[in-house]
Amino acid sequence: MNSKIIDYISGIKVNATPEELESVQPLTHELVEVYGYNREEIKTHPQFRISLSPSDEKRNYPVDIAVFENNKLKIICECKKISSQEGKEQLRKYLRMCEAKIGVWFNGKERIILKKIETSKGIDFKELNDILPFGVWEETHPRYEELKPRENLKSVFHQIKKSLQKTVIGSTNEPDIAKNVLKILFCKIFDERYQSENGFAEFYANIDKPQESSGKIRTIFTKVKNKFEDVFDKNEEIKLDDKSVVFIVQKLQWISLKNSGRDAVADAFEVFIGTALKGEHGQFFTPRNVVRFVINFLDVEENKKIIDPACGTGGFIVESLRYIWKKLDDKYSTKWKKEDLENEKIRIARKNIFGCDRDSFLSQACKAYMCILGDGTSNIWNEDSLVKFTTNWEKKYNIILTNPPFGQKIMVEEEKILKKFTFWRLNSKSKKNKAEPQILFLELCCSLLEKNGKLAIVLPEASIFGNKIYRELRKILLQNYKIIAVFSLPPETFKPFTGVKPAILVLENRQASDNDRVICVNIQNVGHDKRGKILYKYDKNGAPQKDEDGNFVVNDELGSITAKLKSHHKIVHYQEATEKDKVFFITHEDIKQTEDLILIPSYYNGFLNKQETESNKLVLTFREIIDCGIIEVNKNNNIPTGDEIGSRNYLENGTIPFIRTSDITNLEIRSNPQQFTSEEIYQKYKDKQDIKPYDILLVKDGKHLVGECAIIMPGEEKIIFAAGFYKIRIIKNNYGIDTWNFVYALNSEKVKEQVDKLLFYSTVPHLSNRIKEIRLIFPKDKEKLLENSKIMKEILTKKFELRKQLKKIYTKNGNEK
Repeated sequence: MNSKIIDYISGIKVNATPEELESVQPLTHELVEVYGYNREEIKTHPQFRISLSPSDEKRNYPVDIAVFENNKLKIICECKKISSQEGKEQLRKYLRMCEAKIGVWFNGKERIILKKIETSKGIDFKELNDILPFGVWEETHPRYEELKPRENLKSVFHQIKKSLQKTVIGSTNEPDIAKNVLKILFCKIFDERYQSENGFAEFYANIDKPQESSGKIRTIFTKVKNKFEDVFDKNEEIKLDDKSVVFIVQKLQWISLKNSGRDAVADAFEVFIGTALKGEHGQFFTPRNVVRFVINFLDVEENKKIIDPACGTGGFIVESLRYIWKKLDDKYSTKWKKEDLENEKIRIARKNIFGCDRDSFLSQACKAYMCILGDGTSNIWNEDSLVKFTTNWEKKYNIILTNPPFGQKIMVEEEKILKKFTFWRLNSKSKKNKAEPQILFLELCCSLLEKNGKLAIVLPEASIFGNKIYRELRKILLQNYKIIAVFSLPPETFKPFTGVKPAILVLENRQASDNDRVICVNIQNVGHDKRGKILYKYDKNGAPQKDEDGNFVVNDELGSITAKLKSHHKIVHYQEATEKDKVFFITHEDIKQTEDLILIPSYYNGFLNKQETESNKLVLTFREIIDCGIIEVNKNNNIPTGDEIGSRNYLENGTIPFIRTSDITNLEIRSNPQQFTSEEIYQKYKDKQDIKPYDILLVKDGKHLVGECAIIMPGEEKIIFAAGFYKIRIIKNNYGIDTWNFVYALNSEKVKEQVDKLLFYSTVPHLSNRIKEIRLIFPKDKEKLLENSKIMKEILTKKFELRKQLKKIYTKNGNEK
């Protein structure tokens, strides 16, 4: 049976043939995302058919892709699998017999684009360099009014990059190519910003005149250098060959970058720099929809001073400027002269927008972009903010928006920097003279805030917002600042470059009262998957959803959440929220009531915070179970945990199983003979671990394993268990709780839901002390409780006896250690 895929255009399931996977689907994506064609005017499945003769009324000849404009056939595409060279003559034959003017042959790697030319002598074909964009059927000189916005600029840049890697003459170093592409991109932005009086775009190239066309682009770049002398060196040039310049220009010349709703500079960086730059210093470009979400939430005003001390290509400050300009347009476009309004926009850009970045390449790009947008010098510095601002705390800002570099691989060690900061010392496990950069940036931003100023900062969620080691840091923040909001983002946010789960902390520089609200948002979809590919919404039948204009709906929750926050729709307290409520509020007092001062939204949402109301249930948290003396604890009143013996102590002829978290399967211990150790090592840990029959091992650390458990059966107690376990021993009690019904309760769906919410994902998910907040549900009816014990005991005892019998068989055959 053939596997199926969903066709990008029609939304129906089709066979996943090589032609479909390698050619049809990629080309339809390009037609929409790169060239701007409407999905509604493209036909793939069922296939459009043409007649090869007037007598062929049945139209027996299908084309793989047909593109229409106002119901008139404009383009036909013949698609083949990668290894095929067939179909080129067939395309010519089809073009001769239909009204389409353009034909495309594509095999997933190579393409031929033919333009049909009809003369008195017959039909001829001209080979084109590229597919013409939507609305352009002749190779003409574009006018500014004809430029069209493009939704997916990354697809355009990916195509440019792919071609340049094969054809560019000169440096093939990615950063070098990126620098030159950006110079051309700035020429495009400059041309749109300062339009020529005749209405024709100067940013234009003719494939038949590469030297002349390239020369015109280089002339535009000279204008850019002359206007912005403090950004570009006078000796800088576009160091690409003429054909490469023309190719790039042709890809961009029909696009309106300023109306595309995308940050073209950031998109170009993401595509061209990729992993060559991303992550080297812990920097990851913030997706534009996330940036806009934050700016919309803060409702940035024109009279506020705004800074990003880790600005990169300027995403936060560019979008802030655009947001402010839009507000000015809405407020004054009918009251002020156009010239006065433009002057006010430029004044704000020069006076109120600031940025700083240590990377010279990024800061230059940001500076150039801001200069072109703001028509003059910009307040962008190429300096290390941790050095620049710690020498001058006097200057303050009303709004700080930033996504600072973060990660343990880029620790800050310079003493001259560390001595200026204190937050990093609040880490209970901080390394001497080493600090994570995001902690320093958090303190820097707090110090740069004006009174009542607001900060929105992207941080790794697990460590800063929930990890116990940063409890004192959260305590300081709660004591000195008003936490306005926490936006929890999905792990895919910065993928494919990093899988760290981020969150955005929004705070205000003023003290809060215990009743002050903190808006919590659980965002699960930001419009792309872990590979960075756009994700669309699908209906219950598996077909992609479309909006009223016929466009596929991107699976991005940020727009609807923004609308809810702006509409002042009733936002409920977390104890009234359901699993479906992505937006709710907590108070500062709620945070202080948690042992570790947790700021992670998912911690508060759902069952974890609901009281079980059924009268026939006994609901006990682990903390209450400990306080009631139901389970044994150590001298610190904590549940005992295991130890690590080190792989050097795994012995080929060892006799003592070392139990790791991965050895727990279906409530059983399945020891791995490759991890056995010696009697000597066992004696070292025997008294400390004190393992007895019917003790319970509960996994507390490890991806996909937390919450799994097993009972140590008689004869299994001679083991050493790893540090990723809790050891739970039930003490005789008046509640009727025993080992068996305890494990029964541990394995309920409601407990698993709680475990999922309590896991704070960092490198290794872990429960930590939060286990004490898990609620276990037992029946109050002693007979029902006894029945649960009986069921669990019978099942696990039978399984254990069967395993013992199997072990005897293996031992008899010499297959068991």
